[in-house]
Amino acid sequence: MILSGYQFMVKSIAHQRPTLNNIWSEVFPANGPQAKSLIEISGASGTGKRILLYELMARASLPTYYGGKYSQIIFVDCCHKFDWDFYKECVKNVISQNVLLCSQKAVKYNYGSIIHLPCYLADQFKFAFVDIEELLWDYKKVSLLAIDGLDTFYWDDCYTQLQRMTTHYKKLLQRLKSLCQEHNICCAYTVDVNYVLPKSKISSFFPHSLIDYKLKLVKHSDGRRYLNDSPIEINNNGIEFINN
Repeated sequence: MILSGYQFMVKSIAHQRPTLNNIWSEVFPANGPQAKSLIEISGASGTGKRILLYELMARASLPTYYGGKYSQIIFVDCCHKFDWDFYKECVKNVISQNVLLCSQKAVKYNYGSIIHLPCYLADQFKFAFVDIEELLWDYKKVSLLAIDGLDTFYWDDCYTQLQRMTTHYKKLLQRLKSLCQEHNICCAYTVDVNYVLPKSKISSFFPHSLIDYKLKLVKHSDGRRYLNDSPIEINNNGIEFINN
């Protein structure tokens, strides 16, 4: 196969990007997440999906001295609920786990490493993929594509073309997977639990076979919270794991 000049440059840049391996030992298995991975963060409303995404972003973008991976992040904001003040607390929480004193300079750097891409309409989200390609060309330290609310525009898309949730999800994941593989990045995204659950045995294989890491958040009626099978608490600092 003969590569074009563009393909050669994309491949060259892809292999220079920081890795996210061992970014969060309580959440991912050893050496995870691997590059080119899709990370699904699912749960009902109020379970802490956005908070988990924030902390993952903080760990990805902080300098290595503060426990991060020194990566830039493309943040696609479909929910328009980005809380900078709470995000700063998540950043400070990650820093405090690795050094004694929190550096305001590190907090400011962390915010500067986020490339914010708000999407207010379904068409904007579709065109965002073109913007992401261009940003990945311009920003060579991007290792994480973070999307808050991947399922946000499902009903808008159904207005123009009726389709099952599973079909809609599969199309998005195939496109994201291709993007991750080409540019050697990871993509983490939040989705409502009702969007990801298969409605029939026929749809149970796709799109879930494309997902590399599944992080499911649950909140019980008595207030207990779980991330997969691990008990957690969510407080002003973000997510904390409870030792049994």
